[in-house]
This record gives sequence, structure tokens and C-alpha cells, in this order.
Amino acid sequence: TQLHTFVDGIVEAQLPQGWKLLNINCNNGFSDPNKHVGDFVTQMNLFMNGDAIMYRVFSTTLKGVMLHWYTRLSRNSIDSFTMLIACFGA
Repeated sequence: TQLHTFVDGIVEAQLPQGWKLLNINCNNGFSDPNKHVGDFVTQMNLFMNGDAIMYRVFSTTLKGVMLHWYTRLSRNSIDSFTMLIACFGA
């Protein structure tokens, strides 16, 4: 088994063919979490609105202390994008 914060079912979600990283600024802990989530959701909705994929991709928009926070989430602790965003503080 892999060590990750995803509950079963999320890690298996496939990214769309030809997926490219989003063009948004990474959150480093000094920007508004609500704005970051809003920017993220807006761009993700251009491609899809699948909860599992949004959860998987969200970590690519974090850096510094926020990426450290994300990597320290307990294993199998998050079961939805909504739960992740609540933990994120947005």
C-alpha cells in the first residue's frame, strides 16, 4: 500500500488524457486561501469537476509551508475535496 492522504478510490481517479498543470500561482501560505481555492476551482471546472481529480491535483498548486502542511496530513484522512478545502482554511 502507498502512504498518502487519499482514501481508497481517490488515488485511482485518472487524470484526463493530455492533462497539463494549471496556470495559477502556487499558494505558499502568504496568500488568501479563499482566492487560491476560487482560482483553482475555476480553472479545474474548465476541464472537469470530479472531486477525486480535484483533490489529486490540488497539491500541485502548493509550495513552501503549504506543501509541507499538505504532506503532513494523516494517511487516509481526507475523503473529499470539500474536506480538504475545509482543512486548508478556505
